[in-house]
Formats: sequence, C-alpha cells, structure tokens
Amino acid sequence: MNLHYTAILALLAVGTANGQWAQPRPLTPTLGVNEQGTGNLQDPASTGKGHQGTAKAAGDTVFYDDFANGLAGNNNVGAWSRGGPNGIIWKYDTDGPLGAFSNATEIITSTTAANGFMIFDADRANADTTVTPPTALPSFTTWDGYLVSPALDLTATPNVHLTFQMKMRWCCSTASGHFVDISSDGGATWPTRVSPVQEGHNTNVDPGTYNVYINMGPTVAGNPANVRFRIGWEGSFTTNMSHYHWQVDDVAIVESPTNDLVLKNTQHDDYFNDGNVFDGSSANIEYSIYPYSQLRELTLKSKVLNDGTATQTNVAMAVDVTNGGGTSVFTGTNGLASLAMGVTDSLQIDGFTPPTGVTDDYDVNFSLTSDATDDRPDDNAKVLSFQVKEFEYAYDLGSRSGRQGNTDTQGNPLEYSVGNVFSIVNDGTAYGVKIAVATNTTGQASPVGEQIQGTVYDGNLDPIAETDLYTITNANLNTNGQNKFITLPFLNGLNVTAGEELFVTMQYFGGTAPVYAATSGLSATAAGLLLDPAESTPLFLVSGRPMVRLTFDPSVGIEEADFQNGVGLGQCFPNPAADVVTIPFELKSGARVRMEMHDVSGKLVRVLENSTRAAGAHRLEVNVQNMNEGVYFYTLTAGDVRMTKRMTVVH
Repeated sequence: MNLHYTAILALLAVGTANGQWAQPRPLTPTLGVNEQGTGNLQDPASTGKGHQGTAKAAGDTVFYDDFANGLAGNNNVGAWSRGGPNGIIWKYDTDGPLGAFSNATEIITSTTAANGFMIFDADRANADTTVTPPTALPSFTTWDGYLVSPALDLTATPNVHLTFQMKMRWCCSTASGHFVDISSDGGATWPTRVSPVQEGHNTNVDPGTYNVYINMGPTVAGNPANVRFRIGWEGSFTTNMSHYHWQVDDVAIVESPTNDLVLKNTQHDDYFNDGNVFDGSSANIEYSIYPYSQLRELTLKSKVLNDGTATQTNVAMAVDVTNGGGTSVFTGTNGLASLAMGVTDSLQIDGFTPPTGVTDDYDVNFSLTSDATDDRPDDNAKVLSFQVKEFEYAYDLGSRSGRQGNTDTQGNPLEYSVGNVFSIVNDGTAYGVKIAVATNTTGQASPVGEQIQGTVYDGNLDPIAETDLYTITNANLNTNGQNKFITLPFLNGLNVTAGEELFVTMQYFGGTAPVYAATSGLSATAAGLLLDPAESTPLFLVSGRPMVRLTFDPSVGIEEADFQNGVGLGQCFPNPAADVVTIPFELKSGARVRMEMHDVSGKLVRVLENSTRAAGAHRLEVNVQNMNEGVYFYTLTAGDVRMTKRMTVVH
C-alpha cells in the first residue's frame, strides 16, 4: 500500500543540535543591542551605494547596504524597517550570536562584517541573557519576523537580481522557514517568495557564510517604481523552528546579466517523489554506494535555468563519467534549440550503467554551454560522485554531519526506527545492516549501554528481517566527521526480489538515554524516513540521510580477528539460539572443510559439514530445535587450520 508521509512533528528532535525544546509560550525578547549601529563606515570601493534610477550595464550595482548604520541604512535610499509579530528580534550586531546553544564564534564572515550586520538571533530570544553564560528558558517560542527594505524605484533597471551574504543555522524543524519575499506594490502584498537556502543546507547544519542570488525581474516588471523585498524568519511556516540564528550582510541589487545559464537540481539518477513511499520511485534514488547485485542504468539529469535577460540558443548539457583513475567511461550530450529568459527546462542523458563486477569510484561531470559566452560561468558545471562496491548498499554520504532521534518534549527517549528506503532491482540475498550511532550532546545521558537492532520493513511496514540486539559502547559513538559503523548480521539471510522496496533501519525500543542515528548529507523527499509506532500516522520524513546501510556480504559477522592463515570463522547468530543458528565462515582459498559440534564435555554431538568448499564466504544453517539446552562448541577444520567458537542453545 502507499503510505503518505507527513512533515516532522514537534515530537521529533532533528539534527546535531545542542538546542533543547519544549512547548512554546509567548515571550517578549529583550536583546538590548544598539539599534542604529556604530556609525557610517566606508562602502566597498568597487560598488558604492549604487545608482538607483540610472540604467548602466549588467552586473552594475543599483542598490547596496553594508549595514554600517544598522536599520537607519547606509544606502542613499532610506531606512530599513521590521515587520511581523517578532520583527524586533532583527537587530544590528557586530559580535555574532549569543544564546544557550550558540556563541560568538559562529559570526558571519561577510565582506564588511567588521562594520556590522543584521541578525535574527532566535537562540538569544529563547535564553536568559542576564546570567553568564546564557541559559535556556524553560520552554521555547517559535518566532516570525521580517527585515524590510526601503521602497525602491527600479523603473530604469527592471531586470535585476538581489544578492546578499548570509550565515544561518536552524533547529529543530525539518523544513526551513526562511524566505525572501518580493513586492511591487510597496509591501502591500508579497506575491513572490523564494527560499535563499542553498542546496545541501539542512537542519542543524551551519555550512558557513555563503552568497545568495535571486532574480527579482519577473516580480519587478509589474510595477518597478514601488519595489520592496523582505528577509523573513518564519517559525510558523514549519513546526518547532525555535533556534538558532540568521545573519545577513552586504545586501545589493545588481543589474541582471545578459547571458546566464544555471544548472539546478542536478542528479545522477531520475528521482522524484510526490509524497508517497513504497510507490516504486525509490528505484531512482541517488544512492551513494551501489552493490554489484543492484547496479542499474542511471539517468543523468539536470534542470537548466535561463537566469539572464537574453534568449539562449543551442543550449547543450554534456556529461562525462570518469572512474577513480580519471579515465572516461561514458560521455553524452543533450540540448535545447532555445531557452527563453526566466524559463527552466530539464535535460537528461540515458544509457549509462556502471561496469559490473568492478569496485570503483565515479564522478559524473556536468557542463552547460550555449551559443553565447556565459556572463556567470561558475554555475555551468557540477560534479556528482558515487561508488560501486561488491556488497555494500548506502544512501549516506560517508561521514557524520548530523543526527536523528526521537524524544518527547522533555527529551525523554521514545521507541522508533530510522533508516533509508532501498530499491531492489535484482533478486539476491542480503545478510545484515551497518549502523552508525551519534554521540549525545552535553546534558544528555550517554547512550552507552543502550541496545539497538537492525530491522528491515516491507512496504506494509511489517518487519521481515532482524538482527540480534546490540549494546552500544563508547567506541561506537560518532562525532561530526566520523564514520564508525556497527555491522549486525540478520538472524536469517533476507532473500530479496526485484521490484521490492525495503525500509532498512536502526531500531531503538526506548530506555534511559536517547539514542541517535548519525546522519550524513541531505535526504531527498521520502528517501530517509522515521517510524514512530506510537503515532496513528507512523511515518515521518527526515532531513538528514541516516547512516544505515544494507549489506549483501555473506561473510558479515566475521571480523579480521576471526581469521587464521586465510580461514575465518565467525560468531554464530543468534546466540543464544532456540530454532535455527547461522554459522558464517570464509575461505581465502578452496579447501576440504569439516565442521563439528561438541558439548561441554568434549563429546561429538554432530558433524555439520564435511565437503570441499570453494574460496569465498559461506554459511551453515543449523537447526537446534531438538538439541538440549546448554553450551556447545563448533569447530571448523580447513586444511591445517582448526578454529573453535562457543554457542548456547536455550528453548
């Protein structure tokens, strides 16, 4: 069946945040910052304050403000204003954010940061700043506030872009409630809304200072004589966006370039999801690692935007796929005869399937050209990367950048499963999962000693494969940038069928401390999910890619320490066992193999295997239903190697 996802509810704590949250209550912020700034410092010599009312050339500045005078403006046009119920939180600042969960080291590094900038310091507004260091208020409020530009007459220059530098971090909603609104009636209405958040900037991640570039032309054309724009923190747009900050500086309006093509939403597969999961769309998710058994043709695709003022002709997108050695393994092109101003179209190139049976890294290099020379060529090229490995299937990007858990409003741990949807394109057998667990923040109980397991669900959310419970140790925990995985074998191998969509998860049943899965990268819609069994609609979208992987490695459960002279014997699972136990072993070279089981007295109970086996990973499935309870030892003899491990039978 198709299960509709919903947006993350307030019960979900998202990301790496130090921030905690509870039910909001009204609060009047008292931030106490000098509203008018530190005085008029110099403008950047190359731009000045602009030339509103005078048409010049593409790229020239029409309006500029470095906020040296705060709200009073340093722009030769007029003062800024604030809007919304919490507009007062927009302040002039020189020393960065200050709150219970952020500090001045997170200051914007804009061109003119030294003479001040504007900040919406939501963390500070949710903190008691009368004490040092500031402490979090008992409950948190989500805010709505806008920084509103002076009225601008752009009659002489209607084809313009808005640009500014920003630094932002938000918590704890999945969606960003940050917008730029544009009006051509002086702010009476705001018909155009644009998100300034760059691709890849997700919840609880601070990617640093970056530039925003927004086309105002389509809106300005209606009435260029009375234009305003506003920069808005809109907590009410989403759920639970109480923290952290948004810093803005060096705002400019520049005349639009004549020729400007842009690659947008570039993909190495054609994934689109309209709000349903288990609908077949996961076959096109852009996985970061493909196992040999699940390779498929990839659709190399991108949207192409004409962000300039002139129609572009003979628009061509070229793709060159290179392997880890830099050798080109596939090329292709596709194009458009023309692309009008302001129009976005899609181009795709088919026919590429990674070579089978080859472990390698791949870069997909996109480039965009037309008959004209592009005035802003930096956005005409993009590189996407993925890997092919023998057994591993992954969606995460490899190292922790966030975390995902499930707690109540007081921070108490709740039961949940979190992971990724993996599409099966070829029949096969999966043998386990790999899970990365994140550290907890200061003030939270340690997850060490808590138990997790790997669980795979089908499209009906029925569990179809599980691992043994695993007790988390300190060595398992990942801080940002780390990638330590726990490998857990399934109790029984999972046979998978082409066309299936599997929800592969880390499952936590609740306990004394919250447990968070590490995340890495920004999840596409409905590719990463969280299952909360206590909710009537149990599936939730998550913003980060959970570091939960599926492995087709039949030797899972055999560690390096389990090898001796090319022979490896893994710990059986489950252990203790009641019905069927799996014993993994691996041979680097073919050998005559004998597997025996003895009781604690040394008496031979059963001969489990006596045959010649080829090199590779192997498994024995042993029925223990009719065996007496107790401790047993299983022994593998291969050539001159003899290895023994212990197992327990409990009914």
